[in-house]
Amino acid sequence: MRTQSGRFNHRPVALNKLFLRVTPKAALYLTIRWIQMRQLTLSPAEREANLAELDQMIAALERLREPNPLMEHLHSARVYLLGAMPDEYLLSIESAKQALDVVPDGNLRNAMDTRLSILIAEMYHQRD
Repeated sequence: MRTQSGRFNHRPVALNKLFLRVTPKAALYLTIRWIQMRQLTLSPAEREANLAELDQMIAALERLREPNPLMEHLHSARVYLLGAMPDEYLLSIESAKQALDVVPDGNLRNAMDTRLSILIAEMYHQRD
């Protein structure tokens, strides 16, 4: 926006009640962060393998016929994995691991614990 004297007004612009003001330093940071996030995504083969693991765990839980937070975390992880949202995916599988106590069958619980630990380790390995 120009003032009457022809100079630009340097105040932030309100867009839908959100004030945006991007400095060159912020733009560089956002670009670097975007590149880092792109590097955290899994390869298509890894993503398909992880989807298969999640689908198997979801199918095993559906046999219990009880709604539980573990099922919700696994469904969220599946959505985040498909949406290439690695941080949210990691948070969901970590939350699922913490919610394993709702599984009454000890063998199933141990198998899911092992699977989730492997999925978590793969994501941390991607960050290194």
